[in-house]
Amino acid sequence: MANYPELTASTSKLRRMVYNNELIRLRRNLYIPVQNEINTLLVANYIISPSYVSGLTALWYYGIIPETVHEVFSMTTKRTKTFQNELGYFRYHNCSENNFYLGIETKTLNGQAFLVAGKEKAIIDYIETTPNLNLRYKRETLEWMENDMRMDTEELSSMNLNIFKQYMLNGKKTNMLSNIVKIFS
Repeated sequence: MANYPELTASTSKLRRMVYNNELIRLRRNLYIPVQNEINTLLVANYIISPSYVSGLTALWYYGIIPETVHEVFSMTTKRTKTFQNELGYFRYHNCSENNFYLGIETKTLNGQAFLVAGKEKAIIDYIETTPNLNLRYKRETLEWMENDMRMDTEELSSMNLNIFKQYMLNGKKTNMLSNIVKIFS
């Protein structure tokens, strides 16, 4: 706040800095300085903490799906919420604490570390958070992965199936997850 000594109230200083494009408001009481390159995946970890990037965003990050993702999807132990700011649209979905830390990885982009779901956990989270998704058979599951989601199944052949098995002990939609384990076993 030393940049504006004539302003006495800190909220006035923040508003002025946002107006002058020196700060970006991420959410209430959370700002970052304007920079050339901002890692939106890292920003997603800060908007709500604890959280990790997952779902379609993580699948896109790993190159498993070809489509560009227009929102950053994350899982959190807190309430489901959405935020929209200058950097984009951020959606957070509640996850039980039992399986929250299972399958999370730390990745680095431009020297900045952030938390992201591994391939396995990203698929699990996507399946769990997609309403009305009911894949009962192995063939139906494979068709959904290849045709509907356009997933690169070659990229998925190196998945750690133990993460699926561990998740199935306490998670939801276990029948669909067991189909994925059968496909890649």
